[in-house]
Amino acid sequence: MKLVLLLFFTLSSVIYAKNLNVKILEIDTLKSGNIIVAIFDSEDKWPELENALQVLKVDSKESKKSIIFNNLNDSVYYAIQVIHDYNLNDKIDINLNPFKGSLGPKEGVGLSNNYRPKFAPKFDGAKFLLGQSTYNIDIKLIYP
Repeated sequence: MKLVLLLFFTLSSVIYAKNLNVKILEIDTLKSGNIIVAIFDSEDKWPELENALQVLKVDSKESKKSIIFNNLNDSVYYAIQVIHDYNLNDKIDINLNPFKGSLGPKEGVGLSNNYRPKFAPKFDGAKFLLGQSTYNIDIKLIYP
């Protein structure tokens, strides 16, 4: 019985031993607020922040522009969403009125694979599989 448990925990740690380092590029440091980084593990949960697997925040003025997600599974597709939340309301603000500027995000945004959708972002455009034990991705923020 002890051998079975030991084997189970050993295999579990091998499966979930992946780390993801997300480096955020081109942050507009003249704007205040938080940088919100959310990781999703399912198309069904995408892109609502409250459905994310994990959500991490850093002050946009901090020098640290990398976020690390630990203990991820290398057989699951993930997608990352980054928001420069100027007004600290913990969501992305969208302009839906064409008479008040261009349609789309009012704040800086970025997605894994540096995916740039024309309309609402799809999970398939941003999804990726982890490779090595530590996986690095860069995400460039785009501002309105």
